[in-house]
Amino acid sequence: MLILTPQPLRLCPLDAKLALSVAAGWNQTPADWARTDSLTGFGLALDGTLASSLTIRRDPAGWAFIGMVLTLPQYRGRGLARHLLDHALTLLDREGVSSIGLDATTLGEPLYRQFDFVGTQTIERCSRPGAILTAANTPKQPITATPHTPTHPRQPTE
Repeated sequence: MLILTPQPLRLCPLDAKLALSVAAGWNQTPADWARTDSLTGFGLALDGTLASSLTIRRDPAGWAFIGMVLTLPQYRGRGLARHLLDHALTLLDREGVSSIGLDATTLGEPLYRQFDFVGTQTIERCSRPGAILTAANTPKQPITATPHTPTHPRQPTE
């Protein structure tokens, strides 16, 4: 049995984090990943490679948002995202967080439902052809987004 301990994501190399989002076809830039260093984040490494990630953004109002749940394709199906999600939810339950939200992709939705997350709305992502972002051509100013509203009340486990 393989025992994995989540490590602080901020200690993982930027190129390893970027590789996760590139492999998933997500649009995070190096600057986006650098901003996650101020969040609580966890990573799991296999074979010396950052294989899976998860971030937690807390709000002073008592809710949290889980993001950047990513696993490299060659490591999927091994329970890495499940392990990170369980670790994060246990931590948030201990802290008494009243509500937890996340955005689910089609790939991640079955996992989140196993942890009692329910869909509340559909998010439509749009794209258009453009250049592939790299450290060299990343926009100099960060793109800002509207803050998320918590979408899932979670009862602390006893």
